[in-house]
Amino acid sequence: GRVRVRRGDVGSLARGGLVAHVGRTRIIERFHVSDAPTDPGMNRQPSPIAEIYRDAQRLQHEGDLEAAKARYLEVLKQQPDHADAIHCLGNIDARQGRLEDAERLIRRALALEPLKASFINSLGNLMKAAGRLDEAAGLYAQAVQLQPEFVTAQSNLGDVLMRQGLLDEAVEACLRALEIDPNHAGAYN
Repeated sequence: GRVRVRRGDVGSLARGGLVAHVGRTRIIERFHVSDAPTDPGMNRQPSPIAEIYRDAQRLQHEGDLEAAKARYLEVLKQQPDHADAIHCLGNIDARQGRLEDAERLIRRALALEPLKASFINSLGNLMKAAGRLDEAAGLYAQAVQLQPEFVTAQSNLGDVLMRQGLLDEAVEACLRALEIDPNHAGAYN
């Protein structure tokens, strides 16, 4: 069944469930009560998986892709369906030019969390890199629809529309990106 909750009520519910955005309401498709904290006020320590994942993100941000990859793989040994770790591995493969591997991983992450705008945006980046501009535009539009304030996806949509020669639509998308964040450099391209 479905349970309707207000935007601020999701909190830890989203951790165990698949959350879909419908207007200002989120619909929780699946929720495991055992995943919820028994005392909402209790101060829980981060899990070892969360610590390893944060370390992997730090390494990736610092540009140490091989070390980051090793840490993401550690996460996946403990939690094989950790969609964020899978997605990050896909982005590392993309940065290292392994586009087929990257696409496979990002599609796997999307299969686990099909409504995650950042995953959809990443798949759009791969489609754009492969010259599949129609697919890229559709993916960026989907990411923006799911998360309207996602400036990177909005800017990417403008870029791919420009490449397709759809200048009016491209300008509109770039202006929208600038409304979200006037300092977003990608919107000025």
